[in-house]
Amino acid sequence: ETHPLATLANKAAWEPIGEVDQEFLNSLQSLEQKPTAPWSLAIKPTLSLYRTNLISILYDRYEYTGGAHPNAMTYTFNIGLINGEPKRLKLGDILAEVVKESDVLEGFVRPRLSKLRRDRTGEGVDSLPIATHEKFIITKNGLTFPFDKYSIGAYAEGDYLLKLKWSDLRGLINKSIIPEAIP
Repeated sequence: ETHPLATLANKAAWEPIGEVDQEFLNSLQSLEQKPTAPWSLAIKPTLSLYRTNLISILYDRYEYTGGAHPNAMTYTFNIGLINGEPKRLKLGDILAEVVKESDVLEGFVRPRLSKLRRDRTGEGVDSLPIATHEKFIITKNGLTFPFDKYSIGAYAEGDYLLKLKWSDLRGLINKSIIPEAIP
């Protein structure tokens, strides 16, 4: 018998890839004339964490559709057992009982991302992308939040990758879901 977490993970982990493939094919088919340069699409999944109760995957997507430059973006996928049931996880699902997503996003993610950007460009970050509470990966060492080109700045700024160690998040993470978290 297949584990319920594996069943949901196998189904849901392929959804972003199928959606991207279909979107890419639709764009190609909608062209009125043949592209002047070859189009390309590559999606690379990286298994960040795998346990019987938790799976975290980062997808790197690269595409070129004939524009000024190729585009790269990331997708994340976290699934875990919550009260014995498999569930696609958002940040709030892994936090300790009294902790709100905004405590982590506004207390840690935005200030540290703002510092990264200020060090790179001289400008901070006024607000986070809407889906930040869904776009993170879980590692054995902490949480990682990928921010793609254009999500908080210009293409030329590149990507931002913000890593928070479990020690940074002391007392904020639910240890029954993530045992490495520090109380």
